[in-house]
Amino acid sequence: MPSIKLHMHQIRDFISNRYSFYNRYYNNINPKHYNYKGTKIAFEIGTVIDEAIKNYHLGKEKPFEDLRGLNNQNRAVCFAMVNNYIKTYKNKEVLHNFKVPQFTIPLKKIRGCKYGYTILASPDLICENYHYNQTVILEIKTGETYEALDFQTMLYCWASWRWNFKTPAYVLKRTLKKPRIKQKKTESIQDYMLRLAEYDFKIDKQYRSVTREMCQSFEKKLFFILKDIDDCFKNPQKFYKQTGDYWG
Repeated sequence: MPSIKLHMHQIRDFISNRYSFYNRYYNNINPKHYNYKGTKIAFEIGTVIDEAIKNYHLGKEKPFEDLRGLNNQNRAVCFAMVNNYIKTYKNKEVLHNFKVPQFTIPLKKIRGCKYGYTILASPDLICENYHYNQTVILEIKTGETYEALDFQTMLYCWASWRWNFKTPAYVLKRTLKKPRIKQKKTESIQDYMLRLAEYDFKIDKQYRSVTREMCQSFEKKLFFILKDIDDCFKNPQKFYKQTGDYWG
């Protein structure tokens, strides 16, 4: 039986927009809004910050590896946000033993499915808390604050449970708020960086507890989604049917 590999983001795309999933999975076509200047820059900044914070937690001396061609203003914002994060948690961190896992979960036989599936899941960080050494899923976000336990983070919890039978104790989401100040036309980059250094950055924190029963329940829902995907693979015309189900 052939096995189809699906990343968590692809499954989420299918839930939100089957036609978009079809174009990206079959034709490698990204939605037009991915190319909008504001969306593209926000994505690049978020990626740089995400990688820098991962590197910090993994103990690397130089968190910033790739600034991806950002201009000086956006580089200054990235440096300021990451440095503020490090300063906030350097002496107050409640987590340790940080890792960046790549969960690969094979699902060879699902009743009603023609194909086998392999689910790929890569949470930002998986770690342990100091008090009980419980497993914790840590997600780093920039921008708007959303619920800690959504489809994405619940799938990470399920993948951890499936991978090594360790159910995460909880999901912790830290959302870094971007500064509302911008570089003035007559302001040098050095002066702008000084203003950023004095800026009152905010980091929102949300967490939700997780149980094994929640992972088991999620698996049943995931199997229903995979059956829908399987039906579409057998009959591609079904990819054009919009779904009304949204997660997070």
